Amino acid sequence: MATNNDLIITATEAASPIGDLDAGIYPATIIALEPVEGDFGAQVRFTLCLADEVDSEGNPLEVYAWSSWKLNPKTKLWLWIVSLTGRAPVVGQPYKLATLLGRDCRVSVERVLDKDGVTMRPRVAALLGPARAKPDVGDRAAGSVKAALDALAAQEAENPAPGRPDPPYAGVFEGVGTSRTAAEQAEIDAEVSAILDGPPTENPPVPAAPEGPAAPTH
Repeated sequence: MATNNDLIITATEAASPIGDLDAGIYPATIIALEPVEGDFGAQVRFTLCLADEVDSEGNPLEVYAWSSWKLNPKTKLWLWIVSLTGRAPVVGQPYKLATLLGRDCRVSVERVLDKDGVTMRPRVAALLGPARAKPDVGDRAAGSVKAALDALAAQEAENPAPGRPDPPYAGVFEGVGTSRTAAEQAEIDAEVSAILDGPPTENPPVPAAPEGPAAPTH
């Protein structure tokens, strides 16, 4: 029979339920929602699976996030729903939290001081909507150039220069990327040169040199 002298236990490091995550934003999926009782009353506990993180056993890491069991524009739960869905709940109507299950999102993790006043531990600070795909830089550049050309064409159409109903570059770029004959290419090159060099001007007459004083006669 064990006695009080046998009550020996070995101290170990405290294991964090969400591992040792660094502060940052992590892609995740909501896999469970349940009501729980906490230190501050009724709460909703979100269970989230982090796609790119694993626990000590090599399994996908699961983390928890809590909010109060209250839904109004000033509560965390309201803000999370808006961030996750892009829509605010309708006041006066019941909201089905189960519609959030399986939704992809992002988890904001921060590091806070633990209860011992010494150790820093990770904590889920907020749930965010999924990251939006960034447009390709080339697509953005092409779109900007097209928009600028469209605006320039519209400006030329509304305010044509006197005696020049068509913009000087009209037709110059038609057929870009297609095969042309040498004669067609020469004609286009001539049009471009005319635009860049401007209309030809006549050579002004050279004034005659002023006559000097008459030579003295003897």
